[in-house]
Amino acid sequence: MTEFLCKKKENTSTAVGYGTTVDIDPVTNSVGLVPIPVDDINCYAKIIQHNATTRVCLLRLNIYGKLADPWGDYTQGSIRNQDIKFVHTTEDIFMKYLKYLATKNKALLHICEREMKDA
Repeated sequence: MTEFLCKKKENTSTAVGYGTTVDIDPVTNSVGLVPIPVDDINCYAKIIQHNATTRVCLLRLNIYGKLADPWGDYTQGSIRNQDIKFVHTTEDIFMKYLKYLATKNKALLHICEREMKDA
């Protein structure tokens, strides 16, 4: 009788979330976002790396279906985790949104929203 050994396929996906916490490098004076857990309520952008070539970029939407603006007029004061929705986007829009989270430049948010409509 022959025995077959089945190996479970390991989950090789890694996910990183980004919120509004900024870190400034004292040497280069550059601004960068501090990675946070993807299930954190303050997570506004996620990137999931499935393998060496596949990356999925996700951005958080507000209750009106637009990109979430942590500093906007209609920020979500009391939101539950199950109410948070993310949408798939291109890597270019994702990077612009991360830059918006780091710099609070509203023009970048508007560019991201416009490019998402066109995509």
